[in-house]
Amino acid sequence: KDGAWTDLRPAPTGKSVQTVRIKAFSKAYFDLIDAVPELRAIFAVGDKVTAQGRAITLVVSEDGKEQLSATEVKAVADKW
Repeated sequence: KDGAWTDLRPAPTGKSVQTVRIKAFSKAYFDLIDAVPELRAIFAVGDKVTAQGRAITLVVSEDGKEQLSATEVKAVADKW
């Protein structure tokens, strides 16, 4: 939709749900792919992607973070 790929799985709900925005092809992008190999195929659809995990929504966009700390990467992986 509007040049972006959006996951059709329902968005996670609850108090602990988090949304993380990352920039395509940034260090954060590749760190997440390393931590959650399943994201490689999802991110491959384009540079504007919204993906729903178990307790997290990942948004790949131009205004996303370029870096995540090791703790942040682990938190995303744990919630995926």
